Amino acid sequence: MASHLALGAEDGRAEAIDWLRRAASEASSRSPRVAVELVDRAVELSGAGQPAREEMLADRAVALIWAGRTDEALRAARDMLAASIGAPLEGRLRYGLAQALLVEGRWREAAEELEILATRPGWSGAEAARQLGDTDRFDEALAVLHRGRRHSEEAGAYWQLPLYDDGIGTLHFHAGRWDDAGAEIETCMALAEETGTLWWLVPASCMLAYIAIHQDQDDLADELLTTARRQAASSDFGSNRLLWVTALRQEAMGDVAGAMATL
Repeated sequence: MASHLALGAEDGRAEAIDWLRRAASEASSRSPRVAVELVDRAVELSGAGQPAREEMLADRAVALIWAGRTDEALRAARDMLAASIGAPLEGRLRYGLAQALLVEGRWREAAEELEILATRPGWSGAEAARQLGDTDRFDEALAVLHRGRRHSEEAGAYWQLPLYDDGIGTLHFHAGRWDDAGAEIETCMALAEETGTLWWLVPASCMLAYIAIHQDQDDLADELLTTARRQAASSDFGSNRLLWVTALRQEAMGDVAGAMATL
């Protein structure tokens, strides 16, 4: 439908623009290049007077990262920030900048963008803590996650609590504290069920399966992967992690060709 609208819609047609944006959002996790094409067409149709045009430009900057066009993404995001066009979208743009810089291996610059974000009202710091974890600053990252989790509880934003437990569990995992990691991930899953944030169940099950694989708990790993596949039937979120851990399980069973095909 979006492809047809991209070809035949007239400039300024709100319905076509909305379809293209929704299609781009759905395509971003599986086909980022297509997502960029759809956003580009939506921007083209919108014209200068479209209220959502700035949001679409921010979406485009982020989509460019996942399409492997990091140089373009950096220019687009920085131009919007420099022109103050992206002021209401600063969080999304700076986080996109940090992601692009990480892809390019520019860790210090990425950390600088995340540290700016951490000072902004409304920014939870959860994703910033994830990136601090990538630089092995575990204690600092853990402190940010715990602080963000506390603020969320105080604000009554319970739906996002699984995010923090997943992040804390991931930090423990990379620090080699696997028992603590397992406990946090199980808490993440319990909170996801309780709060209805069910899209965390797939990646959380996969993380537990990953730990089980490395601890030679084959039956548990298989059970967790089966659970993750069942959960993935209703959500695409975490499908990349499911494929990755499935390949690791295949490799552990000696099916190297199958693991390669999955990857």
